[in-house]
Amino acid sequence: MPPIKKIRVLVADDSTFMCKVLKEIINGDPQLEVAGQARDGREAVALAETLKPDVITMDINMPHLDGLQATELIMSQNPRPIVIVSSESREGAVETLRALELGAIDFVPKPSSGIDLDMRDVREELTRKLKMAAKVHVVRTATRAKVEMPAAWVTTTRPAMTRSTTVPDQAVARRPSGLDQNGNKIPV
Repeated sequence: MPPIKKIRVLVADDSTFMCKVLKEIINGDPQLEVAGQARDGREAVALAETLKPDVITMDINMPHLDGLQATELIMSQNPRPIVIVSSESREGAVETLRALELGAIDFVPKPSSGIDLDMRDVREELTRKLKMAAKVHVVRTATRAKVEMPAAWVTTTRPAMTRSTTVPDQAVARRPSGLDQNGNKIPV
């Protein structure tokens, strides 16, 4: 019987301690293995392309390029399932919602116990979410910087739907009638 193919995980975190703990958790599971380690967002983007991991764990606060920027670049250039693993990752937190909006699959909050930080408490949740994320087929997304709307399109604003918090207005593109998707007049 051939050996079972392990899920290859890229760990992106600037903390040497957290990388060590994450690697122990991942390599401790018979279905997972660490494919590489990135110490900042820029390195995570480069390794995502060269190593082609099955899934990536991404911290949010990192030097050079933060986890949100790295997630956006990875999802637009070389999409991979990403699980955010950060002390910023709390349900409903702005950073968490932004990461999910940019294409991250899920998140796992780091315990906030300071020096006694013990990721082993989240071992089961992390390994379960990594295995589930590896099964997700992700698609390339467009980065906002590269998306251009034709000048003929009109931009209006509408308030965002909210529950209990105020969210800034979102720009909504509207195409005037009689114009195609490129802003050219449709012959009559």
